[in-house]
Parts: sequence; C-alpha cells; structure tokens
Amino acid sequence: GGRLAPGSSAGTLDISGDLSFAGGSALALEITGATPGDGSGFYDQVNVMSGGISIANGAQISLSLSGFVPVGDEIFYVLTQPGVDPVAGFFAGAAEGDTVGLGNGLYAQITYEANWAGTQAGSTIDGGNDVALFSVIPEPGMAAMLLMGLSAVAGFRRRRS
Repeated sequence: GGRLAPGSSAGTLDISGDLSFAGGSALALEITGATPGDGSGFYDQVNVMSGGISIANGAQISLSLSGFVPVGDEIFYVLTQPGVDPVAGFFAGAAEGDTVGLGNGLYAQITYEANWAGTQAGSTIDGGNDVALFSVIPEPGMAAMLLMGLSAVAGFRRRRS
C-alpha cells in the first residue's frame, strides 16, 4: 500500500538499487512542464541508478497535470533504469501501449520500452527499457465533439460562400 512520489511538486528522485512496486502500491507523478526537473514547469522523473524495476500485479500509477496542458507530441520519461533488462510487469490498467488518464480530460499512451538517454532531445520512445508517456490526446468523447464542431464550422462556411 506504499506510495512513491518524487516530491510535493515536480521533482526528480534517484534510487540506488532495485525498485519494486508491490500489489496495492502506487507511483504518483506530477507533470507541470515538458522536461524532467525540480519545481514548477517540470515533470516528475524517478531514476533507478543501479538495479532494475519490477511492478507486481495491482500496483497503480497516478498522474496529475497540475494546470499544465501538454501538446500532442510531447514525451514524458517518468521511470528510467540503466542496463538492458526490461521492466518486469505493468501498472494496473496500463499495459504496453494502453491509454492512461493524465487528468483535465487528457490521456496519453504508456510504454515500457522507451530509451531515456539523459536528455529530452537525445531520448527515443522505443529501443529501451524505460517507462514513458506519449501521444497526448483529449478524452475520447471530447475529441469526437471537437471533430463534429469542426465539421459544422466547415459546413457553415461552405453554405455562406
């Protein structure tokens, strides 16, 4: 039932040794910007400096945007580890490629195969063993409403011509 959060605002947490999430535990992350760091304007990042990451069945991931509105192509490398061993297990309801809620009606896909290279610019969404969130989208119902609204505007403009 433990909860791991890198700080009371966005922050980075470096861990020496293995990191294991037991069933019922949670990783609580805050996203307030597009790069990892400490304080407002950054996102939480947990770095396992030596060792591996294991996630037991029933472990949770919770995410909060705290007023930040990401754009669709931003990637958040939230849980990183050295070496080549894959993350063992998945967070509940968040298997590879699943959509997870960020809050404020936004969702992102999760991957356990990202490659954090130490900087946002040098990292990739695949080819590694790190956890990342990517492809931010509005809540599915909101996206459908947006498309219907755009279609209505296009039809209105066409009718006025």
